[in-house]
Amino acid sequence: MIVARNVSIAFVEVDIVARRGRDYALVEVKTAKAPALPETSLCEEQRRRLLHARDHIRSRTREARHVEVLLAAVAVDPSLPSDAGAGPKTELRFFRIGELEEDSRH
Repeated sequence: MIVARNVSIAFVEVDIVARRGRDYALVEVKTAKAPALPETSLCEEQRRRLLHARDHIRSRTREARHVEVLLAAVAVDPSLPSDAGAGPKTELRFFRIGELEEDSRH
C-alpha cells in the first residue's frame, strides 16, 4: 500500500513510500524516452541520499522489519503503440538501489 508520495525523509525527497505489514519500500521513479535508459539517470549522489533515507527509517521506526530502496524505471518508446492501443509503448522495470550501487563498484 502506498503510504506517502513526494515526501521528505531526513531531508531526502522520496517519490513513493510503500508499506506491507512491517516491510517498507522507498521508491525513486525515473522516466526516459527510448533509446535512453531511465535506470542510468540515477546519479551516485541520489543513490547515496536514498540509502541515507533508508537508514533513517531503519533507525527511527521500531515496527520496520525490512526497508528496501527501489528504482522504478519507466521506459517510453513513442515510436511504438502500446499493447492497450492508447499512447506510446511503455516498459516498467524495478531495480534494488543497493544492487545498483554494488554493481557500480565492480
